Amino acid sequence: MDRALTDQAAALPLEDGLFALPGEVPTWIWAQTCAIAECACRSAFIVATSLGRQALLERARLVQEAWYAGTGYVDVAAKLEGVEAFHIDIDSAEAFPPKSDTPLDLAEHPRVRAIVERLDGEVLDGIGRLWHRGKRKSDPGPRAHAVEPKPIVVHGWRPGELVAYDEAVGTVRLDIYGLDGRLYEVVDFYCVAPGCTCGEITLDVTTVMPRGGPRLGRVVLESSGTIRIEPLGGARQRLEQVWNAFARRHPTYATRLARRDAEMRAIAARIVPEASSPAARAMPKIGRNDPCPCGSGKKHKKCCGAA
Repeated sequence: MDRALTDQAAALPLEDGLFALPGEVPTWIWAQTCAIAECACRSAFIVATSLGRQALLERARLVQEAWYAGTGYVDVAAKLEGVEAFHIDIDSAEAFPPKSDTPLDLAEHPRVRAIVERLDGEVLDGIGRLWHRGKRKSDPGPRAHAVEPKPIVVHGWRPGELVAYDEAVGTVRLDIYGLDGRLYEVVDFYCVAPGCTCGEITLDVTTVMPRGGPRLGRVVLESSGTIRIEPLGGARQRLEQVWNAFARRHPTYATRLARRDAEMRAIAARIVPEASSPAARAMPKIGRNDPCPCGSGKKHKKCCGAA
């Protein structure tokens, strides 16, 4: 057995890959990610069942043993009774057959579809953390910053602008959505201006496939709970579709984003622009009646400049 795989098997107990899916019918999944550090794959192998936690553990153990022994884990999974087995992309949650790179047509695989539709953001984040551990990568997140409190350099950023969560805190996975053969990324931005009370969180939506595709616009969540859809050009319908997909993947998005907002505010004083960048060398003065650079649409004096 390969030494790296042996070490990985010891480092990741079988139970670490277990997740309970939300929903009325108890369903358990077990996820295993690639342990080869230099491999750039972003997938996880999923074994799922409604037979219960212990039944899944018994079946997953056979798959994991074959995985690390290199004796054909997909073939082992195919022989298991009462389970569904497939690969998923951990960023987009797109499902693939065990032995193919062609995405599954979920309309033809209703049982897989029922599982994929229940892979909410928290479960996908858990699989993302598993992927980082499997690749021997440090787990990005607020705890890493708490352990080593030092300046957080955000490239290309200017004080007064919004900051993306993944650029300041880090993230275990990207938030990608597939619609009609295209892929869109949702990135959450926060105001980190000292004393700012705007309470707004911005979700920026950009096309990532095909490459070079346009930004669709943004969705702004106000502290009052009001949601503003702000499309670019004629992208309103598609922007609303991505927003609806985001809300389905993150059914408790308000709690999730509020937690992230608190994390960003906790490290706000340590966020700095790149020392060699023009933003750090020359910062033009922002007038009180100028639009606030955070992108809220308000005057500076009514937003970040109010502090």
